[in-house]
Amino acid sequence: MSRSSVLVTVTGPDRPGVSSVLFTVLTRHAVELLDVEQVVIRGRLTLGALVAVAGDPEELQEAVEAAMHSIGMQVHTSLGDAGEVRRHSTHAVVVLGRPITAKAFGLIARALADVGANIDSIKRVADYPVTGLELEVSPNPEDTAHPHGTLRAALVEVAREAGVDASLALIPERPVDALLAIAEEHGARAIVVGTRGEGPFRAAIVGSVPHKLLQVSERPVLVVPVPER
Repeated sequence: MSRSSVLVTVTGPDRPGVSSVLFTVLTRHAVELLDVEQVVIRGRLTLGALVAVAGDPEELQEAVEAAMHSIGMQVHTSLGDAGEVRRHSTHAVVVLGRPITAKAFGLIARALADVGANIDSIKRVADYPVTGLELEVSPNPEDTAHPHGTLRAALVEVAREAGVDASLALIPERPVDALLAIAEEHGARAIVVGTRGEGPFRAAIVGSVPHKLLQVSERPVLVVPVPER
């Protein structure tokens, strides 16, 4: 049975019970949670949940909208393809300033866009004595017009102009993503990984490479026990 994705974005005053009401409705429709994020700024809540549904997505859409409106929250829902996946950020940009003006941040954002980098998330990491913002970004891997090092050079130049400090760091690649990428690159027929006997309960709670590969890989995964030394 084909699945559809529904992106639910709830906004309004932050108060207890909003998430409970939303996920009660989602539970009734037996959806799979693909992604969720929440942020509160000055008492205003923005909660986003991406879910996959095997049933009628419009029925879920109507139920979510009715539930959120009943508690005085605004909600926007959009339908899509459940095969869509979230892009993983590859770089982190930390901007420090005292203060960080709208003009300074706009220059940083424009510099990133000019070299084909997308801002995936923004969060505050410091507020006193300086303001600090961390941006997770992902350059377009198919963009050949901006070679390696262009992003760092662009940030250094624009930070000087904007009167802020900006640093760039590479986010360590997730092991599961790296293994899947290598398998795709070489057209592997299967993925073989070792395990030290981590139980399924502990793996589900703390996570493990074999456990996650079994969940997300479209290729067969062979898990081989590794003897203790």
